[in-house]
Amino acid sequence: MDSGADSWLRSHWDILGTAPTGDERAIKRAYASRLKVTRPEDDPAAFQVLRQAYEYALHCAGQAHEHAHGSPAPALADQPVRLGVASSSPDAVQQATQAFLAWRDSNHGRPLESLATLAASDAFLSFAVREQFERLALDYCASEICGDEERDAVVEHFDWQRRLQHLEKINRENAHAAMARFNAARSHEFLLYGGHQYRAALKALLAPCPPAYSGLLGDKVFTRTLLELITRLRWQHPDFLACRVNPEVLDWWERHAGAKRYFVDTAVYSFVAGLALFVIALVFERIGRGEEIEHFTAMAFFGTQALAFSTFAALALRPPRKQMAWLTQFKERHLDVYLHQRRYQAIWQLGWLVPFVLLSLPLFLPVSYRPLSYVLRPGLLVCALLALFAASVVLRWYYLLLVMLLGLVSALLMWKSGFGGYGNTVLVLFCICLLAQALRGGLPLFLASGWRPARLRAMRLTWLCSAPLVPLLIEFDLLPPALASFVTWLWCLSGILLSRFTPSKLPPVMLIWPLLFLKGGWDHVRNYFNALPDMRLAFLLPLLLIVTIFMLTNMYHAEQDEHYFC
Repeated sequence: MDSGADSWLRSHWDILGTAPTGDERAIKRAYASRLKVTRPEDDPAAFQVLRQAYEYALHCAGQAHEHAHGSPAPALADQPVRLGVASSSPDAVQQATQAFLAWRDSNHGRPLESLATLAASDAFLSFAVREQFERLALDYCASEICGDEERDAVVEHFDWQRRLQHLEKINRENAHAAMARFNAARSHEFLLYGGHQYRAALKALLAPCPPAYSGLLGDKVFTRTLLELITRLRWQHPDFLACRVNPEVLDWWERHAGAKRYFVDTAVYSFVAGLALFVIALVFERIGRGEEIEHFTAMAFFGTQALAFSTFAALALRPPRKQMAWLTQFKERHLDVYLHQRRYQAIWQLGWLVPFVLLSLPLFLPVSYRPLSYVLRPGLLVCALLALFAASVVLRWYYLLLVMLLGLVSALLMWKSGFGGYGNTVLVLFCICLLAQALRGGLPLFLASGWRPARLRAMRLTWLCSAPLVPLLIEFDLLPPALASFVTWLWCLSGILLSRFTPSKLPPVMLIWPLLFLKGGWDHVRNYFNALPDMRLAFLLPLLLIVTIFMLTNMYHAEQDEHYFC
């Protein structure tokens, strides 16, 4: 449709593309036909001309209808008029204001449907009313009191995203403010539901005022995520940053998160490093002197912890940049090949098992040979380090820390069961190796060793059928007392290799069977353990029961195709 100077000389009926008529249905059909080729977003001026012609034609048809009842008829012939931007009459302003207030105060949580109903009413047939309503809606959407749902409804109904130039003609400042708040709401929804890792950081930034102190700054992951989110907001969501975030809150978090150097993770790493140094100190003290120094254990523990915490604190607060750069280059040249390649090879994953099995056998012999402690301590230390290094492929750092803590507890239980012949250090290192393998046995071990997983089920059934024979042979004295602990350990070790301890999905029976030891049942169990030919069986027989329970659980999950728990 032509626009510009030619439209000033054309009549309303030529614009509608129909002959002068008093039939409102014909006028509406002509108007609908012209709307298909004259869209407001493509040519706002031409659409405005078409709308004025439509309103004039309806007005003439109404007067023709009144003439049929006695009023004089107007001339429906061509009437050249000057068409331009309609001025908002006082009546149009009043009607638009009433319609807008009615929509704002009574949309009942459904603003888009209420707006569509209002647009279909007779009041919106007037272009001036519609234009004034849109102006009021723009002022409202640019303010803070407008809700996100109402702003979304207005933007969708009037298609403001495609008609930004038209909005700027109405009010440039309010147009930018309204669309900025609309984009901020979309960004908030995207960040909240599209990136779950940003939820905590987003909640911190949306606080109305800066906090006096926040314990979240001790979390290294949170601090990094917060700084990453701030950078992302500046580059990708500036409207959200301008409309939703208090500048003082943003400045506070950015300043404190950027200056943070010491985190809870650093303290945990310091404690773990201190434990490792403590174990190494115990090993070398036993090797070098052969006897304990008075209060050496306490002195070594607190000394290694102080050394670890002070070293990590110094590196975190005032890092030596030149030395750190050299260490980074050394790591990239010499250590990355182990961390990213060789660590996943079968020899590094399984190679430590053979020396561990050989070094564990003397612990279960009937007599302890003290000279063997000089071989067991360094040998088991190397096995423990290799076991933790291999387990780090599939276990997070907190699982490795749990393995070390459970190793200390298990070593205490072994010491009370009569395993103290080679010293506590040997027991701690032995338990760390045992637990590291217990979390990675079963199907992962078979896959890493290259064996066919189909054999695993048959081997587990064989082990389960023969496991009850061990306590029966001990009960009826069919097994020599000197070999009872040795044979029980071999059977427990084979079961640990065939099963996998999955702490994330413990079987319910693991929580039930300790209740059997309460009241009278506990006395019966204690009497049974006291009657055993070897005190060390009090540790090995419960271990055999635990391995049996986990193996049954692994087989159940294998039948359910839940291979993660196999």
